[in-house]
Parts: sequence; C-alpha cells; structure tokens
Amino acid sequence: MREGTAVPSNPAYTVEQISIPTGATVNEYLSPDGTVFAVSWRGPRPPDLSQLLGSYFAEFQTAAAAPRAQRGPLLVRTESLVVETSGHMRDLRGRAYLPALLPSGVTADEIK
Repeated sequence: MREGTAVPSNPAYTVEQISIPTGATVNEYLSPDGTVFAVSWRGPRPPDLSQLLGSYFAEFQTAAAAPRAQRGPLLVRTESLVVETSGHMRDLRGRAYLPALLPSGVTADEIK
C-alpha cells in the first residue's frame, strides 16, 4: 500500500486514506492511541483482505464460508469482527470493524 493522507474526521478518531495499486481507496480508522479499529474501501477491485484484516482474516474466512440463504451483499458478523461488502462490477465497496474497539461515542454508521 502507498502512504495515505489524513482525512477530516471525528475528534474521537482520525482517518488515513490510502490509494492502492488495484485502484481502490482504503480508509483506516485510528483511535487516539493509534489503534486501527476499522477499515473501509471502494474501487474497481477489492483490496487484499488478508492484509487489511491481519490476524482477523482467518475468522473472516471461516464465517464467510458458512452457507448463506441469499445472493448479494456479504455480511459477516462474529463476536469480535463485522465485515460488510457490496457493490457491482467495477464499483465494489466494503467495511470492516471491531465493535469492541470503537472509541466511546463512535458508531458503526461513521465507518464509510
């Protein structure tokens, strides 16, 4: 990934925006102590989720492999991780966050 630029955000966190070689833009949400508690992305191709999710990737893979009753957007919700993906060809987007690490007063709706 290439270095990002700071994006104006809530005082409870900062957002670093990163452009990656696939053409996607990734936003990393950081708490005041520098902990990444969420990421979001949008672009023509999805980013490397193993890189974005780090140690949570195996948990994501296991949950995502479970049978689903529908086609369409993917929603993975475990005890420690939420991942949502949607979009259509050449306009894919998603977000992932750790509910337990959301800073006080910050809601999942702010992760875009």
